[in-house]
Amino acid sequence: MRNSSRSTDIVRAAASLWARDGYKGAGMEALTRSTGLQRGALYHHIGSKEELLHEVVHRAIQRLLELSMVDNDRPAREQLKELSRTLMVDIAAHQDEWTVFFREIGYLTGQRRADIFALREQYEQRWVDVVQRGVASGEFRPVHPLVVKGILGMHNYSYLWLRPTGGMDAAAIADLFSTVLLDGLVPDNQHTQPVATPARETPLCQALVRQAPDRE
Repeated sequence: MRNSSRSTDIVRAAASLWARDGYKGAGMEALTRSTGLQRGALYHHIGSKEELLHEVVHRAIQRLLELSMVDNDRPAREQLKELSRTLMVDIAAHQDEWTVFFREIGYLTGQRRADIFALREQYEQRWVDVVQRGVASGEFRPVHPLVVKGILGMHNYSYLWLRPTGGMDAAAIADLFSTVLLDGLVPDNQHTQPVATPARETPLCQALVRQAPDRE
C-alpha cells in the first residue's frame, strides 16, 4: 500500500468503518463513500480490501512494538507497569484500529496473516521476557507462561468497554490492573478480613509478586 497522507486517511476511514460495521459488513462501496474516493482511485491507493485490512492491523501492532521498548535496567515490576500503561493508552487512543485488530484479524490470509501473527507473538514475548526476568531476580513468583496470555486478555478486551467519557483515563486503568497483578486483591494488612468473593485462590496464580514477609 502506498505510504502517503492520503493512504493514512484511507486507513483511518477504514478502521472507523470496520469498527462500526465489521470487515464483512462494509464493502468497497461503503469505503468509497467513507473516503470520498471513486473506486478506481481507492484501488490505486490500497490494492485490495484485504491489503487495506492488513495495513490497518499492521500499523496498530507495529506502533505498539515501537512504543513498548522496556529498559532492562529497571525493576521487572516497573517494566510490567510501563508495558501495561503503553498498551492501555494506545488502545484508548486508537480504539477503532484495535477493534479491527482483535475482531477482524481472522479475515487475513496467507503471508499477510503470517506477518501479523508473527508481530503479535513478538509483542507477547516482550511481556514473557519481563516476567521471566522478574522470576530470575526474585521479584516474581514462578508462574506458567500462559499467565501472560491472561494478563494481555485483561488489557486487550478493553476495546469493548473503554469510553472517552469514562471516570478513569487509560493510564489510571492500567495502573489499577497492575496493582491487582502485582500485589493481589487483598492488602497484606487485611488478610483476616472477609472479602466479597469466595477466597478459593487469589486471581492469576496468587498474583505475580511474592508476598512480602510480615513486618512487626
